[in-house]
Amino acid sequence: MNRRWMILFALLLFVGCGPAPLHFCETTVHPDGRVDRAIIQHGDSTPDESREASLWTKSGYLKERPDNEFDGSIRDSELLEEPAKDGAQRYFAGWQRFESVDSIPDHLEFGSEARTTSLKRTYQRRDYGLFIEHTWIEELPNVITLHDAQLAQRELAKMMCDRIEFILEKGIGDEFNVSQFVKWCRNEGTAWFVHACAALWEACVTREQRLDDRNPRRAFAWLEAVCHEHGLEVDLDLKKPSEEESSNQTKYNEKSFERFTTQLISKTIQRKDGRALSQEELGNLMLAILPALTDKGDEKLLDTSPVYRRLKAAADEFIDKYPGGSEAYRSRLKDLIERIWGLEGGVFGIHLGATKQFAFKMSLPGKLVETNGELISESATRWEFNASAMFPLGVTMRARSIERVEFAVTGLNPALKKEDARLSRLIELVNDDEALMKTLQSCREAKSLKPLEQYIGNWKPADDEAGEPLKRAMRVKDWLMRGGKFSPTPAEK
Repeated sequence: MNRRWMILFALLLFVGCGPAPLHFCETTVHPDGRVDRAIIQHGDSTPDESREASLWTKSGYLKERPDNEFDGSIRDSELLEEPAKDGAQRYFAGWQRFESVDSIPDHLEFGSEARTTSLKRTYQRRDYGLFIEHTWIEELPNVITLHDAQLAQRELAKMMCDRIEFILEKGIGDEFNVSQFVKWCRNEGTAWFVHACAALWEACVTREQRLDDRNPRRAFAWLEAVCHEHGLEVDLDLKKPSEEESSNQTKYNEKSFERFTTQLISKTIQRKDGRALSQEELGNLMLAILPALTDKGDEKLLDTSPVYRRLKAAADEFIDKYPGGSEAYRSRLKDLIERIWGLEGGVFGIHLGATKQFAFKMSLPGKLVETNGELISESATRWEFNASAMFPLGVTMRARSIERVEFAVTGLNPALKKEDARLSRLIELVNDDEALMKTLQSCREAKSLKPLEQYIGNWKPADDEAGEPLKRAMRVKDWLMRGGKFSPTPAEK
């Protein structure tokens, strides 16, 4: 690959290095509402108050970093009383049986000085007489809003355009007129950036894309479409079937980007003496401008490119002259990035460091009837993601189960025993009617529908309040007596 394009694609596609901070959690809900919770998580994400030994049956620190694909039982971990000397191995672990979900400590929190996030969980146990419904929802919220993200996009674009103008004017402004290039950045370039941000937000909200997808076939389809609209033809399918096709794709993208950049620079940067840019000058500008505009830069170019040395010196001067200095500049940049892409969202999901990894396992009583995670058994599910998945609306882990009360099902109507899939229909019929739910619990205890019949008999059709409650109760009775079916309507007869 041509060196200048190697630099470009390294900057665009570099997605992290070093070991990612890991976080594992195992949760088991018992029929009585008590909750077993076991965790292994990086110390930097574990508040000091949640490490108190009194909160856990057993707690401590792992001897070494767990494997990325850790799949054992957390409770089998061998623990130290104090963290290992090597900070990279500072993983806290603890487990306990809590009396309720509200007793679980807030053991996970991370973020920046400006904003933080932590787990939010709710558990609901609903007794419908024939069965008990268990619903677990655990959320890892993000810290951004669409309106503020849009404001921050404009602020970041202006900040970067100011930087580009300073670097180019200071670095090569004595020889070249760069005003048209700066104008392009402030107009077309800014519009391109804002368009890309909007496209990514829409793709993630509609779940066509998630920033933590692992090598998805069309991970950057949204960006490909945006680039095409702005005149850059690229193929960003990351999962080509063969090495030859992948190589051809890379060559196509290199040529496409080189052609686009060549045309842009030749149209918007001119020599001040009126002479046209030579191929050598054009090549030197293309090789030097991009690395000089990044914070990383390219040390090798310092020895080989006088243009790059001047641009790099101007870039350093811009940061030094920034109000408050380099620390204030980087703090401002970090804040804008967080406002646009959230905590650990990277830049368009691209990270220059490792991002936090999460794996949650959940077991509920009975049989799972709904989960947005991966089903690993009849009663257990799991979620695996990294912190980028919080963009833009956070991560929600949801699971719901039906715990049959067998003697109640068969006692009220043996035909229901074979209608397990229809039991959850009762939830819709009852429609959160607390009085009706209590009546069904009485039916369970009596092993009879008499409490329900009495409940219906207590209503007087003329009562103003009888309407919907009476209809619900009669429909539930009909459904139960027919073994999970309804009486045919006159039209069906």
